[in-house]
Amino acid sequence: MTDIIVNLSYNPKDIKDYDRACCYLLSLCKDNKELKVMNELLNDGSYNERKLFSDDNFNMKGNSYIEAKKRIGMAMLLLTNPETFNILMENNIVYFHGTNANSLPGILKNGLCSASKINNMGENVKTGELSTNKNKGRNFISFTDVLDDAVDYSFFKPNEKNNILNLDFPIIFGTTKDSLDKYKLLSIPSDLPEIDVIDSFSLNDIRIIMVPSDKVDYVSNMLSSTTIKIMPIDVLKDKTFCYVDYRYDNKIYIFQDKYEDFKKKRNLELSVSLINNNYQEIADFEQNNVSRK
Repeated sequence: MTDIIVNLSYNPKDIKDYDRACCYLLSLCKDNKELKVMNELLNDGSYNERKLFSDDNFNMKGNSYIEAKKRIGMAMLLLTNPETFNILMENNIVYFHGTNANSLPGILKNGLCSASKINNMGENVKTGELSTNKNKGRNFISFTDVLDDAVDYSFFKPNEKNNILNLDFPIIFGTTKDSLDKYKLLSIPSDLPEIDVIDSFSLNDIRIIMVPSDKVDYVSNMLSSTTIKIMPIDVLKDKTFCYVDYRYDNKIYIFQDKYEDFKKKRNLELSVSLINNNYQEIADFEQNNVSRK
């Protein structure tokens, strides 16, 4: 791997391996444009000189590992799904809620609703969050600006007895700070950096829904009556070679074997893309020559 020198304006010195993680991520950039975006993201936590993340981490102030996780998670999204990353950045979508797709029919009907409100409407809670199932009185919906945490939440399994549609795949909702500011917000004591919306969150304020690549068409058809963007996200647990643990160990884990696998797959994808672009250029050239004859 080629060593890349990174001048980090924000890199808490107590975080071991953040420099190393940045070097690994930067080594995977496909061109100078992506390298520039990645460097600003990892250096400053910003995009086009606009700061992306909350300063106070909501209920978990002063934890530099959380900031590291925010930046690394977004950097992985830039590498795996740049089109999704660009939509988030261009629309300033940096707050997320992860859940299971089994909740989609209810969300399409009522928006994002708390367990308490769903029960009060006489319906069953169809998602699998542990706190929801244990606490039927939970009256809020949590959002976080740590994309990786929303991804983790999306992997909770649905309540099997209510999983009538068998939609067992993760989904992540995204929204903006302006949209959140319309609501009554709380910061409930938690071991996660999150902000909480009381009772419900309107479908109209959801800006994007991210799902596995092979589910984009299915969800797009389901939500065809809305203007919500449905985009792929492949930043899933088994594909991540860099993981920040701020809850238990305060440590950054870098898995060399996963990095090598990721690099090989990425190089193959870029090669195929380059070949396809070259074929298109040849086709365009030949078509132009035919037109001139």
